[in-house]
Amino acid sequence: MATPTLDQIIVHVQAHAIPDRKRPVSYKHAAVLIPIYEASPGGHVRVLLTQRSQNLRSHPGETCFPGGKRDEEDTDDVCTALREAREELGIQEDQIHVVAVLPPVLSKHLYSVTPVVAKVTSPIHDVVLEPNVDEVDHVFSAPLEMFLNHVWPDARYSFKDGVWDDIKYRMHVWEYSACDALLHCGVASESNTFVIWGLTAALCIMVAEIGYQRPPSFCCVPDASYSMLHDIEYADGKVRRRTMLKHPADEKERHVHPTHVTSGTMRSLILFALLFALFLGHSDAKITEANVVKEDRLLVPLDEPYGFGPGGKINITLSGFELRPLYDPKQKSVTNPDLRRMGILITTPYGGLLLEEEVESKGTCPLDSQEQITLVRFNEIDLAGKSLERDFVLDDMLEDYEGGEFILYFANCEANTAVDFDIVLSLFNQKGDKADYLPVGMDALPFLYFMAFLAFSGLLAWWTLTVLKAKQGAHMIHYLMGALVLLRALTVLSQSGMYHMIAWYGHPEGWNIAYYFFTAMRSILFFSVVILIAAGWSYMKPFLSEREKQILLLVVPLQVFANVAIVVMDETTPASKNWFSWRDVWHVVDILCCCAILFPIVWSIRHMRETAEHDDKAARVLSKLVLFRQFYVMVVSYIYFTRIIVYLLDATLPYQYIWLSALANELATIAFFVACGLQFRPVEGGMNPYFSLDTDEEMELARNF
Repeated sequence: MATPTLDQIIVHVQAHAIPDRKRPVSYKHAAVLIPIYEASPGGHVRVLLTQRSQNLRSHPGETCFPGGKRDEEDTDDVCTALREAREELGIQEDQIHVVAVLPPVLSKHLYSVTPVVAKVTSPIHDVVLEPNVDEVDHVFSAPLEMFLNHVWPDARYSFKDGVWDDIKYRMHVWEYSACDALLHCGVASESNTFVIWGLTAALCIMVAEIGYQRPPSFCCVPDASYSMLHDIEYADGKVRRRTMLKHPADEKERHVHPTHVTSGTMRSLILFALLFALFLGHSDAKITEANVVKEDRLLVPLDEPYGFGPGGKINITLSGFELRPLYDPKQKSVTNPDLRRMGILITTPYGGLLLEEEVESKGTCPLDSQEQITLVRFNEIDLAGKSLERDFVLDDMLEDYEGGEFILYFANCEANTAVDFDIVLSLFNQKGDKADYLPVGMDALPFLYFMAFLAFSGLLAWWTLTVLKAKQGAHMIHYLMGALVLLRALTVLSQSGMYHMIAWYGHPEGWNIAYYFFTAMRSILFFSVVILIAAGWSYMKPFLSEREKQILLLVVPLQVFANVAIVVMDETTPASKNWFSWRDVWHVVDILCCCAILFPIVWSIRHMRETAEHDDKAARVLSKLVLFRQFYVMVVSYIYFTRIIVYLLDATLPYQYIWLSALANELATIAFFVACGLQFRPVEGGMNPYFSLDTDEEMELARNF
């Protein structure tokens, strides 16, 4: 059979052009230009290729077609391909003519790549090429027919078999010597041999097979029964099935299962990571261990959002897997679950919100959503050992990846089926030879909390000197205030040690126990001291009214309960069904305590207003009233800032700057402690007017003793 001419090849390619260019296999659009031309009139048809610059961060030195991601100004994939060709090669649109747009394929970085085939209208040596030296090292051509033959002059063919999401694939590789076909040489090279492989080789095979109307001389797939098939209809009317040319992960990414093919569509991850924070967290150990029992929910978060840097990595270790098929009342039998409908996925925090909304409103399977990447499907689990382990490198999974905030979920789309398993998630950022388990944005916390420890230690030293200097005017409240500063210093010191250990080992290594203890003691003492100060000096003799006793009896148990909630949240994960309940309980209890401590201040202010009506002691009472009002403003401002402003900072700051919310919280606490200390410090050689008793208070004190 005669070799088809360029025009005949174009006719064949046009017959396979997609009628609708708006059907991508991923919502992330990209396009490549496949320029073809005749080496001479009636000669071999060749395809134009480039070698990427060695200075590029992603895929340096790889062979590819001119192309890239769609920009906002691009109206369609053709515009993207032409623009990229113009930017990379300097080729003008009047020198090429688009002949067909072929069906899109999925790249290993989850882009819907649309092949745009174009004819070079001018003789190739008349085409002016001005490649962008920052992006392109070489421009060369290769015979299109070479990609249908495993034996070809100046070329060596090889292949490598692999598995991608349970789909067997064969990756084809040509090492081609382009000594006589080098159209542009941007850098000096000892050899003009180029390696054509992966998606580029797959596209060349597809265009060649369509254009020449014959199958390759080699086997495209290791086993067609495991492959996604694509129909190729030749001119003789026969339909032959072969592999749909999707570019899978290479051997290094064998355990990276970015997505799964269902109903001809591909799901992928949203790259635009919008900001979201669940609440003011306490522990951030990023080797997370979770025990999942009888889990039948559609979507379950496995951990809180984590900020990954350029060296972001994930390790998933799953063990103890057990299925719990439930009785299906409709089928009147026990379900036979499909393990492919269960898995672990990754998405952005905003993507997680969309998934939760879809699950709640429509009941759709999260694994079918375009808002995620499926990392693991449970049919990959070794059922004999009931275990699985996978490693993922985000830079290998995502195009132009430089970091981002992501969250992992477990999805169970099998109705009437529950599962048990233990899972260990290791989330970390590789920095040289060291793994840093703290998320980006929290890696500054060890230093920040240590500096806070030094600040509170200095504040404690100042307060101790102040009390010792005015020892005769000091009372028990001053010692309690000093104890509060000490506990705060020890709390931030334990936080510094905890985060330091997490950064190095992924676990707090016992520092969390110290943190729980000091946090519990500090929070109970904080609310107690505020109530005692608000009640007035008289109770320190000791003297508490019944209402003030009731407030203390309410706040102290609530704070104990709040600290239990903190421990439960830290020692479990969002995968626990009760985790969100404990979080809500902690918020409610904290708000109740904050409201409760305001009552004694309000009562004291009201009592002083009534007392000030007596002229004989109006001056002294008014001075107390001013102090109480100032104290009321300070307490309200502190509560508002640390419970609302800091929360908003946590929820709105970019994840890289989340440490600023912790800094704001510590600065606010230091300012509050300093203001209270200056206002209620013992005065040398005199009494603070706040601590002096009036006649009524002295009589009540006498009655109590």
